[in-house]
Amino acid sequence: MPPKKPATKLAAPPPRKASAKPKPLATAAAPKPGQARRGKKQTSIVSNLIYTMVIIGLLFGLLPTALVLVVGGLPTLVAVVVDRHRRHYLSRCVGFFNFAGVAPYLVKIWTHHTVLAAMQMLTDPFVWLVMYGAAAIGWIIYLSAPSIAWMQVELTGARRIKVLKARQHQLIAEWGEEVAGLGGQPPVEAANS
Repeated sequence: MPPKKPATKLAAPPPRKASAKPKPLATAAAPKPGQARRGKKQTSIVSNLIYTMVIIGLLFGLLPTALVLVVGGLPTLVAVVVDRHRRHYLSRCVGFFNFAGVAPYLVKIWTHHTVLAAMQMLTDPFVWLVMYGAAAIGWIIYLSAPSIAWMQVELTGARRIKVLKARQHQLIAEWGEEVAGLGGQPPVEAANS
């Protein structure tokens, strides 16, 4: 038997016959003129129409609640328009505080759910002061939070430096000047003072 030659190339698969045409993928037929398209487009339009009708119905059915929410929630709307941050920190802060100011009056209006009661409530300046004052507290917290955080970082850093310097003095007292690696120079505090 003669020795076999080592194969250096892999053999390619045999070519396929191209006798049959490839079948086209099933595609949706284009609608004829005057015929509505069915599927996602029609469903989304119908669902949007249903949602709109439900919201309008709720607005008229819950008109006193809607009045208090719209008038009391104006600071939140302004915060949403002004807020440019990707995570909407301003909108969240002002919105939560604003809702906290509006919530007691929502509960109060639900006991006497009439448009007249809502209008009487909205003519009271104290109600406006509470709703908009709570939103103002949200703005103050949003604007002052970076300064408070910076002060906290500064105080924590200063305290850490103080602890590390005390530990350095303790090590120098225990092991001598060589451990400080100063090469015969005085300790850091002595050089600074």
